[in-house]
Amino acid sequence: MDEVTWDIVLEPALKDDSGLAETHGRLLLYVKEAVETGSEGAAPAINTLMEGIHRMFLYTTAFELARRLWILSLEGYLTPANEPEPVIEKALEAGWKETVSGRRRRAARDRKTKSARGSHGE
Repeated sequence: MDEVTWDIVLEPALKDDSGLAETHGRLLLYVKEAVETGSEGAAPAINTLMEGIHRMFLYTTAFELARRLWILSLEGYLTPANEPEPVIEKALEAGWKETVSGRRRRAARDRKTKSARGSHGE
């Protein structure tokens, strides 16, 4: 990430919370040091980042919405089609298809571009 992107991402979250800024700084330093150790540091760095991602989910709007949906389910207010599992499974399936088809479209475009360059003697 470049400096501008870091500012866009971090400033709103950290500008009024020096403790949070220090905590994130320490975490980034840990990951940096793990990566600097070479290939043996990659797995711990990746695990640290994924653990952080999982923990941050608890503070997202998506988590709050999922929690509300789950409560509605427990209270018996949902039809079977609107229960959390089918709703989330449907969204995941659609998302995966979009991701897979997006990758396929990019690959096809790249092949087409490469083929066009090859036919022009480049």
